[in-house]
Amino acid sequence: MRASIRWTLVAAVLLAPPGRLATQQVTVPGRPVGSVRGTVFDSLSLEPLRQARVWVEGTTRTVLTDGRGRFELDSVPEGSRRILFEHPALDSIGFPQFGRRVAVSGGGVTTTADLAVPSIATIYRSLCGNPLPSQERSADPVGVIFGSVSDAGNDTRLAGARVEVSWLQLRFESGRVIDMGRSAFNARSDSLGNFYVCGVPTRQMVSLAAGTASSATGRLDVLVGPRRVTRQDLRIAVNTQTIALDSSGKLIGNALVFGTVRTEGGNPLQGAYAGVDDASFETASDAAGRFLLRHLPAGSHMLTVRAIGYAAHRVAVELRGNDTLRISAVLRGLTVLDTLTVSAPRSLLLGEMVDRVRTGWGHSVLGPTVRRAGQMSSVVQQLPSVTVRDNGRDLAIISRIGGRECNAYVWIDGWRADAEQLRSMRPRDILAVEWYPRGTHVPLRYQPNALDHCGVLLVWTDALR
Repeated sequence: MRASIRWTLVAAVLLAPPGRLATQQVTVPGRPVGSVRGTVFDSLSLEPLRQARVWVEGTTRTVLTDGRGRFELDSVPEGSRRILFEHPALDSIGFPQFGRRVAVSGGGVTTTADLAVPSIATIYRSLCGNPLPSQERSADPVGVIFGSVSDAGNDTRLAGARVEVSWLQLRFESGRVIDMGRSAFNARSDSLGNFYVCGVPTRQMVSLAAGTASSATGRLDVLVGPRRVTRQDLRIAVNTQTIALDSSGKLIGNALVFGTVRTEGGNPLQGAYAGVDDASFETASDAAGRFLLRHLPAGSHMLTVRAIGYAAHRVAVELRGNDTLRISAVLRGLTVLDTLTVSAPRSLLLGEMVDRVRTGWGHSVLGPTVRRAGQMSSVVQQLPSVTVRDNGRDLAIISRIGGRECNAYVWIDGWRADAEQLRSMRPRDILAVEWYPRGTHVPLRYQPNALDHCGVLLVWTDALR
């Protein structure tokens, strides 16, 4: 990206590591004091910022905002003071703190000082050097992903590393897919090792990766979200002697992950599978919910913990050679939708699936194509008249017919299922996927009720063999 004084200033202000800068105490006993009152407004979410921590730099005066974003600080020494604020939601997207300088009056006088997070237009122009693009109201708003690229071995910033953000791009006309492809933006880390990728979609999951001439990160799932800006730092295993490929082409290394898996109720979950994308080693949790992943490549990668009946837990991890990362995963139970039991033998169900695929009824994606995909949502996105919406917590399969949208029905091996269960499935375990955009065209056994014409997705796994 551009290397200029402006970028250096932006990096110093917006890319500062979390936490407050050390300051000297300037409170003088007996000095006149006043109070500061105001509100904190989040211009990115367009609402007051509740439970934000507000403090006066150089003093011990601190307070939390109320439900309407209001705060009041008393006993503030008079003079020019910096009033700062922070919030976990802002820290999670890469902005540890904001604030402004205020002239505080003594003698018990109350000074009004409203605080705000800068607007997306201001942040976009600062990071990207261009105005925020105008878009149609129905379009997916664009945003920014920024961060740093560094060596996973010694944290040295890497200048000139290539960074790519990609996502599936669909074009619709009259409710039908008329074009499908993959869009990608490319950037390079600047002289400070920072990167800025602008104009990326914010409502759908995108794939982020970085690389050098000799090594690369894994592909990370990133959801920018409604604030339209987020930070994701990337670590590359520059020392290629610490990683290698096994016979199947998967990465192996000397990093480890020790983790625990629990349900939302806090109970250990046995038999949950954990693994890192593109790595060869996978393991299951024991009776205490514990697991240990060995032989992992260093750098930034995606780790998945999954179990039947639970939503998969996917998280970006930073692995280091000869070091152990500790994580804790909480899996959310899925709603059981099995209102209809199919008693046909599995061999018969498989035979029916093969016959339908041969006759071309509906749309199908067969095993070899499915298994090349990184995750099940990528498989479904290949199908016409369907949209996958993934906010990182909930996965929805949306049927689009005649301009109408509704939640599609999902069946796995002849059993009603929740769309979220697809997240916990591995493409390599899938025989075929069938898609019927109109519920009235689906085989009778899987049809919705007479008044519902939403699409139906049938997934067939290796369990049918």
